[in-house]
Amino acid sequence: MSLPVIIVCLICWAFCICFDGNKQSRKIHTLSIATIITIGIILVIIASLRSCKMADYMHYHNMFYFNGDLNSTRIESGFIFLLNICKKLISSDFIYFLSIVATISIFSKIIAICKITNLWWGSMAIFISSRFILLDMIQIRAAIAAGFFLISMYYAIQRNLKWFIIFTILAITFHWTAIITVAFWFVDNKRLNKPFYLLLIPFSYIFAIIGISITHWFGFIPIEAIQNLYLGYSKSITYGSTKNFNLFDILYLGRSFVCIFLLIFCNVIQQRNRYFILFIKIYTIAICSYCLLWSLPVAAYRISEFLLISEIIAIPSFITLFHKSPFVGKIIVFIISGCYLYSNIVLTKLLI
Repeated sequence: MSLPVIIVCLICWAFCICFDGNKQSRKIHTLSIATIITIGIILVIIASLRSCKMADYMHYHNMFYFNGDLNSTRIESGFIFLLNICKKLISSDFIYFLSIVATISIFSKIIAICKITNLWWGSMAIFISSRFILLDMIQIRAAIAAGFFLISMYYAIQRNLKWFIIFTILAITFHWTAIITVAFWFVDNKRLNKPFYLLLIPFSYIFAIIGISITHWFGFIPIEAIQNLYLGYSKSITYGSTKNFNLFDILYLGRSFVCIFLLIFCNVIQQRNRYFILFIKIYTIAICSYCLLWSLPVAAYRISEFLLISEIIAIPSFITLFHKSPFVGKIIVFIISGCYLYSNIVLTKLLI
């Protein structure tokens, strides 16, 4: 599966170099739409035909055929509903189910990208090299929720409460982590307290180093499913089943530097992208949550990885920042995307 993903990434990089940040004729715009739809279809095929050796594949395979975990409050109602609809009305073949899930998760993100930014190809390159591999190929419930989360952020900035609520509910019904979406309706998407956000990341690392965590707050959330998750995550620490937590993970350190750099120049970017302020705030919170939830590693990974969907909008802003020399910004996006691809394929071997 690595080669098709690399080829699609190369296409996105090429289109990014040629078109992102440049004025486009109607003909080029039509070509871009046709190409991005085609790439979306290719990604759906790749996700549907993933290897059975990939992480979580057999978990969902058993859930589909043997109803494993379906009675657990850990599995969200929207996902159960989609699974049952597929089995009863469409096909009892697991591949069809994977195709439906991939279509919803991938095209919801593509729709969000097209609505939120004009840097389509930079966003697609970051999406494919990072979030597609981790979410759409592995964490399929979170993948659908992340797509709806992105769309809900679009409506949050538009201050369209009705559609914000609809997509927030959809996100939550596919992954409990998405409940955090509600909070972003109340986040100021026009102004940013630069000193506060610049200090947030280094102080989060300092708090983690000296042993301060905020995980006990989960115990006060009066939602049964979240309480069960909290207890499960806590037991996983007790019985040693939680993976070792690396506070100084190289990717998170890299994201921290990228985020701080973008925060420094947020005023320049904001003038050309009204959506940037909200997404750089989400990006900052994603990185900080990784540090501040260190004592509950599974929650730290789940919440931060879910919110990191924001980077597919935030990182291509380098092209906007270097608007006088957009090629510089494109090279930065290319390097970051390439690092993600190398990490996911070569280092962590997520694609099999």
